[in-house]
Formats: sequence, C-alpha cells, structure tokens
Amino acid sequence: MKKLGLSLAMGLVPFPALAVTVNVDAGTTATGGLINPVVTQNVYGTANDFSIYGTQQVMSGGLTNNSNVFSGGYQNISSGGTSNNSTIQVNAVQSISGTANGTKVEGSSTINRGGIANNTIVNGGKLSVLTGGSSVGTVLNSGTESIISENAGIVSYKVDGLEAVLKPTEECFSTLTKEYLENLDLKTGKIVTTSEESGKIIDNTYCYIATISNTEEAKNAEVGDTVRVRLPSGSEVSAEITYILQDDNDRVLILKIEKGVEELISYRKISFDLIWWSETGLKVPNPAIVKENDLAYVVRNRAGYLNKLLVKVKREGEKYSIVEP
Repeated sequence: MKKLGLSLAMGLVPFPALAVTVNVDAGTTATGGLINPVVTQNVYGTANDFSIYGTQQVMSGGLTNNSNVFSGGYQNISSGGTSNNSTIQVNAVQSISGTANGTKVEGSSTINRGGIANNTIVNGGKLSVLTGGSSVGTVLNSGTESIISENAGIVSYKVDGLEAVLKPTEECFSTLTKEYLENLDLKTGKIVTTSEESGKIIDNTYCYIATISNTEEAKNAEVGDTVRVRLPSGSEVSAEITYILQDDNDRVLILKIEKGVEELISYRKISFDLIWWSETGLKVPNPAIVKENDLAYVVRNRAGYLNKLLVKVKREGEKYSIVEP
C-alpha cells in the first residue's frame, strides 16, 4: 500500500514595523528604560538613564541625564534643550542645536549653529563644529574634532581675543576713539601668539589700520582719499581712507590696505609712516625759503656770506618743502 505524502508550504507575510512615539511631558520625570529602534522619545520634561537604540528628541525645555546612545541610535538636542553626560557609542549619532554638557563621543557628534557643547570627551569618535556652533573645554583623547566654516579663506591661529571687538564694520569703527585705542594697552611690534585652542578664518585679501593724527593733512582728509603707508619692512603700499572719526583735536583715520597684508597678519599694533604726498627734489626747511614778488628763494649761508638761490617749490609741508633749483 502506497502512502501519499502531502506537502504543505507555509508562507510568511511580512508586516512593517510600526513607528512608535513616546512623550516625556513637561513637568514630569522618566527614569530608566530602553528606546527600541522603532521608538522616538520626545523629551519635554526630564529623562534619566535611558538606553537609546532608536531616537531621542530633546525638545526646548527638555532635559536628559546619562543617556546611552547605542549603534544606530540618534539623539537630537533642539534649541533650548539640554543633555548632560550622554554617551554616543560607535555608529551612533548626536546632533546639537541646544546645549550638551559632558558628552562622551565614540561615534559622531555635530554642533550646529547656536549649539553649545561643553567639556566634550572624544574617544575615537568625530566631533564636528559648524559655523555658529561653540565647543568649549573639549578633550580629544583620540579621534577628530573638525571645525567647519561656511566661508572659504585662510586659517590663522594668531588669536589674541580682540577679534570680537576689533571688527571691520562701521559700527566698530565709530567706537575707536583715541582713548579707546590707548586703553587697549598694546605693545608696538609685539607678535600675536599662536593659539592651540582657537583659530580664525581670514576671508579676504585686505585689512584695516586705525591711526591717530592731528596734522593739517589729516584735518583736510576725506573718506575715499588715497595715501601711502611705509610698513616696518620699508615697503610702501597704497591705502584708502574708509572712515574718519573726529575726536577733539585729533582725527582717527581708518585705512584700508590690500597689499602687504601678509606682513601685518602677525601683529596687532605696528609703527609706520603715513605719506600724504610724494615728490622728488631737495628737502628744505620752510624757514630757509624766502618769497619775493611771487618768487621763491633759498637763502644759503657760505662762510658768512648770504646768497639767494631761485628755486621752484614743488610741494610744501608743515615743516619742510620739496624744491627744485
């Protein structure tokens, strides 16, 4: 007798995993628990000691303590939210638009514009600071910290802390009185030290110099005038007067320089010559020039004998003139 075999095929119909949202309401505290990959936890109140395999959203006013974000997990700290002592494991991600304190990074953490990260410890992970983000007290045991700017330019680590107050704006220029500049107590020719913690991006090829003058030329100067500046190296460059501030009997002139910037980048205060005009000829003290009938003469004393030499005055300054025989 033959036996008949009946083959049964059982098919498994997959069901999609359903996303689940869990809220920690404002004014409440949730302690301990597991956030699975399909779960999003929105924290408006306080969440302590959670293990995150899914997503933890720290909302404005929300607070988390000791979150542990595992591989594939994601912690997002919104503006106004705070995270304390989170651990971001390998292949986990943290995004900071609020405040994160004491984070340990083995995976990836990004500080967005307006975000603040204090005392972060990077252990083999990657910390990225975008433009407008702030990272203070970072300890880099291993891994990388990248500071990413929206602006292209030259990175300089010559930082002295005055970058925030000496800005190339009219609002800043209007505050640069003689008293203000002198109270900065800067030493002429002192090189700005190289910082190991801070840097700046120079996004242009020009710089500004503020100088104080009470000469007649300065009193008659106007915005847009061009002068020459003799730098400490002896080289001369052209400069444009871009702003003038009247300060009692003095004038503060803001000069814009487009060449020789590489020579100035290491200094905050320099000594230079301001050249209002340039002529070739003989330099003669003004008292030695006598004018008669619209003619100019130089009085020359030779062994007690005075001679008058007819000259052409090419340019007259406050103390000296340039003449041509």
